[in-house]
Amino acid sequence: MIAPWNYPFHNMLNHIISGLFAGNAVVSKPSEYTSWSGGYFLRLVREVLVAAGHSPDLVQVVTGFADAGAALVASNVDKIIFTGSPGVRDWSWLVVSYLCRRVPCVGWCLPGHCCHHCYS
Repeated sequence: MIAPWNYPFHNMLNHIISGLFAGNAVVSKPSEYTSWSGGYFLRLVREVLVAAGHSPDLVQVVTGFADAGAALVASNVDKIIFTGSPGVRDWSWLVVSYLCRRVPCVGWCLPGHCCHHCYS
């Protein structure tokens, strides 16, 4: 899950919770502008997982710039959730077109084209 800078708590936790409820492990990459919040939210989620009797390692957070996001996109995953912005519009469409060719399920939200899905 690659999250934008605005609403980092909601944008991360929304997808982390739905991913866990679906029985998946989750890797989240917050925006480079809100990397500080990723570690904080990770600690909160891990405390809840432990309290519920689950492994805290079910959720991981990766921070960094575009190269960190590119590494996640290129990794062997079953689903990617990506939210773009006008500032990354061209890069966003390249990511989405790449993902739609290799990842079974992609959800994305880009300016003017929110919440689309493609399936291989």
